[in-house]
Amino acid sequence: MKGNSNNRPDAIVQMGDKVQVRWNITRNDRTNMDETVTESWDYEYVNCDAPERGAIIRAIMKTKYPLVDDEIAVINNKDLHPEQYDEYQLFRGQVKQIVDEAFQ
Repeated sequence: MKGNSNNRPDAIVQMGDKVQVRWNITRNDRTNMDETVTESWDYEYVNCDAPERGAIIRAIMKTKYPLVDDEIAVINNKDLHPEQYDEYQLFRGQVKQIVDEAFQ
């Protein structure tokens, strides 16, 4: 999902019994009608059950591959559709990088 904030958001936020992980945090200031500038931050986010690396990786992976069967199909058909498999591996690497940076 996509979110927006007037302040730079934290990468990991406890929200009740869930954890919200935010990535691709980008400053995108907005100019108002009176020419003043309002600080604005856009980001993508996902809510997950635990603040653990594996749980967060799975939650972000589900944003692109919502069903486990989707991932298994890409993996099992890597010889038939190598471009899909390469795209999957690239995304998987990006997700791990996002999570590792969030925990720094």
